[in-house]
Formats: sequence, C-alpha cells, structure tokens
Amino acid sequence: MSLYRRNGIFWYDFEYEGQRYRGSTKLRNERLAQKYVDALRTNLALGKVGLAERPASPTLRQFQKQFLELVNSNHDGYERTREFYQTSYEKLLVYTPYGILS
Repeated sequence: MSLYRRNGIFWYDFEYEGQRYRGSTKLRNERLAQKYVDALRTNLALGKVGLAERPASPTLRQFQKQFLELVNSNHDGYERTREFYQTSYEKLLVYTPYGILS
C-alpha cells in the first residue's frame, strides 16, 4: 500500500513510470487520503499534474559567460586562478565531443 500514517497524518509513497512520488496528503482521514492519492495517480496518468517540462540545458558555449562571471566574483584578486579556469574552459570547448555540444 502506498499510503501510511506518520504523526497522525497520512503520507503517500509510490512510483509511476520510474519516477518516485512521495509526500503528505495533509489529511487525517484515511478514506479522504486514499481518494487524494487516487486522484494524484489519475492526474499523473492523464498528464494533468502541473509538471512543466524542464528547459533545455545550455550548451557549454552558452554557459561559459555565466561560469566565468562566477569564477571572477569568487576569486577576485587571484588572477592566476581566473586564468586557469579561463584556459581550461576554452580547452573543453576545443575537445571534439564537447565541441559538438557547444
């Protein structure tokens, strides 16, 4: 059973299409909690849960500016460290498998 009680509140724990779902129903009544879990599973099956698709990950080239800004802010006053990250990142972009992604 995917429904269990913890401190008087019913919680759910189940797997759907390889994704684990668990959380509180915030209900103390077992029948209402079971209806809540049944509705959640139905909504998952119908695709009605407000799970938005994740945005595409940035390519290495797109992420470069953000990364180097972070390095510069965290290593202010450490010029050689900043140069190390800059040259290392550029070498990543040259590497063929990663270069395809950029």
